[in-house]
Amino acid sequence: MEKPTLAVTREAKVFVALPCTPEVQAKLYGIGKQIKDNDPGCRVVPQQNLHLTLAFLGNIQRSQIDDVKKALPPKVRDGEVWIITNAGTFHRSTLSFASGASTDYLDSLSKQIRSELTKLGFKFDTKPFKPHITLARNTSTKPTVIFEPISMPILPPVLFESILDAEGRRRYKRL
Repeated sequence: MEKPTLAVTREAKVFVALPCTPEVQAKLYGIGKQIKDNDPGCRVVPQQNLHLTLAFLGNIQRSQIDDVKKALPPKVRDGEVWIITNAGTFHRSTLSFASGASTDYLDSLSKQIRSELTKLGFKFDTKPFKPHITLARNTSTKPTVIFEPISMPILPPVLFESILDAEGRRRYKRL
């Protein structure tokens, strides 16, 4: 039986994020599985989808994708890392995440990208930047996992598209 194909639309649901290295993704996915062990009804974010969002734009026209990409710095400062130290949930949220203290560099990178997007006329989620990586959805309890700090190298920001596949699973595609 042939799988259904997804229709190409004129809009794309997008966000700007810092990708994680495969090593960091593997460690974070392991923490997500520990969360699931204590909260069996939750859904762990697939390993390949783990990232640090800098700006969520939502739906934009596909014709605008190149403009958004031009707002992203092609390089980041060598040697910059973010240290992930704990897991938590936001107040009244069903999302479990990994986080750590922000850094001056992360804050300035987020501000720079948001400023460039604003200059280009893009709307995005304007909540204050709180660096975190979503590990699980539909959680019912605060995670109680303890882990060694994870050093996440800061890689150049990427524009991702959020896509629902034919089975209804969300995946993120680099644009």
